[in-house]
Amino acid sequence: MASALIGVVLIAAGCNMIGQLPAPGASGQEVFARFLDDRDSLRTGALLLILGLALLVVFTAILRDHLDPDRDRVATSVLSFSGLLAIGGALFSAAAIAALAIGAENADPQSSRAILDVAQAVAAATGVLAAVALAAAAALAGGNERPRRTFLAVLALVAAFGCLLWLPSLITDADAFAPGSVLGFVVGLVLVLIWVVASAISLARGMPRTQ
Repeated sequence: MASALIGVVLIAAGCNMIGQLPAPGASGQEVFARFLDDRDSLRTGALLLILGLALLVVFTAILRDHLDPDRDRVATSVLSFSGLLAIGGALFSAAAIAALAIGAENADPQSSRAILDVAQAVAAATGVLAAVALAAAAALAGGNERPRRTFLAVLALVAAFGCLLWLPSLITDADAFAPGSVLGFVVGLVLVLIWVVASAISLARGMPRTQ
């Protein structure tokens, strides 16, 4: 599952280069200055993130086909639909960050703040879609006596909870849940990436389909 592993590395590298962006309470001038001063690292980080997310689209399709037990087509459809929508939302946010960084010299504080607000809101909202997709993956992997499948199911549910921690940033200004903070983003992201790696390793080992 090279696509998944490479995607994880690219996403981790991209997020590390982007770092924590200005909080929703930051002024437009602060946002504008950040994207102007750090435009090279932000542009590169966003592009790495876009490439990594694109590779996860391939991984999602392969995982769906592998976990499809035919007995639960609803869960399979939910995994595909919610997973792709979540990746699509993340791609939108990454593209917005890339656009801000690429056009930093021609932007202004007001538009920079508005675009970043939209990007951060979409990224937070993808937490719900990602959680639904992970819950569906857990349903498909669970109910099986194979320890690896049980482990993947539990890990998927834990990652789903981590993704739901992205949501509070939409309704509160608390620093603990600010976009890009440890609790408001990093925990969920790390758990998702761990689940992707664990799933990819299981697939690479030839874990058979459920009959």
